[in-house]
Amino acid sequence: MHETTSPEASLHAGIEPVRLPGWPDNVYVVTTTRRGGVSVAPFASFNLAQHVGDDPETVAANRGRLIDALPRNSQVAWLSQVHG
Repeated sequence: MHETTSPEASLHAGIEPVRLPGWPDNVYVVTTTRRGGVSVAPFASFNLAQHVGDDPETVAANRGRLIDALPRNSQVAWLSQVHG
């Protein structure tokens, strides 16, 4: 079972950082859905990927929303997910 953070570290958007077993104490994982962003179709709406053809300013706005919801002074490592 994954250990979650304390309630005060939970994100506003209902996303909660999770600490995985065996990972350093200061490293958390956050997953998101496509809801709550500003991207338009076909990227609607919470696209965080810069490499899929979405408007760069829109992606920056979505990333800003996520960063604003994280605990203060969080450092984000953006990943490039590949499907298939």
